[in-house]
Amino acid sequence: MNLEPYHLQISDLRQLEAQFGDHLRADVALAPYTACRIGGPADVFLEVNSAQDLALAAKILWEQDVPFIVL
Repeated sequence: MNLEPYHLQISDLRQLEAQFGDHLRADVALAPYTACRIGGPADVFLEVNSAQDLALAAKILWEQDVPFIVL
């Protein structure tokens, strides 16, 4: 397991931005999305509306070796 910090590049997000548009946002507070209402800002936040969109986003991120967390 790689525990080194990941430094996100804008180029990593171009395909997600093209696919999901305004659903892709930066510096979003995570507290409203967690059960305990805690959480700092996410570098990048993508809200999907279907399992198909989630699968597509995961595929794009995996192909670019970008780490992500699903809430």
